[in-house]
Amino acid sequence: MPPYKIVYNKSECIGAGACVGVHPDLWSLDDEAKAILRDAMLNQATDRFELIVDESDFRRVKDSAIVCPVYAIDIIDLETQTSILDIAPTAEREKETARVIESSYDSEKEWVMDPTGFVTIKPFPDQGLIKVRCYTPKHELLYVVQGHHAEEIYNTMVRLKVVTSLTHAAYLGSELQKAEIAMRFRLEYVQDDPLQPAKAPQPSFQTPS
Repeated sequence: MPPYKIVYNKSECIGAGACVGVHPDLWSLDDEAKAILRDAMLNQATDRFELIVDESDFRRVKDSAIVCPVYAIDIIDLETQTSILDIAPTAEREKETARVIESSYDSEKEWVMDPTGFVTIKPFPDQGLIKVRCYTPKHELLYVVQGHHAEEIYNTMVRLKVVTSLTHAAYLGSELQKAEIAMRFRLEYVQDDPLQPAKAPQPSFQTPS
């Protein structure tokens, strides 16, 4: 017997779409923007949708469950009849007493270059591409990584090990997302600067003869 059962409580779904985002082969959205677990059957006794999966699907299923913000997806080990997620979310009432830390950052004192080097980022809207040039600390060009979406680019760069610092990785994700938004909405993108509306072309004036 396959070892796992997905148990999905559709009534708790808020339509965040995170499960669809990570694994659209398993999930889709209905007309109310609620998630649908493909090929699942409704258990009338529990009012939950259920789907039996084997070991090969375990990672994809677990990814989908973990990203759900309202914990509407569970995974049951059929041998032990227990959840395998090992999630213990904080109760809503306890969140109000969590310690609050004010964020701060002094770039002059805290910035440190990634040992692997630095990058320059530029969107090319006419091509639908974002191009990232990856340089060593000595300014030697290693790669030009290009793609259509921020996620595919930064994952490629992590895989190539051209980004190793957590700070650099966070910066890269932020800048690539800005570049993608700028490209999509035809905004002006300048690396490290806030997004601005695209500059309108300046009219040319001719002096009357």
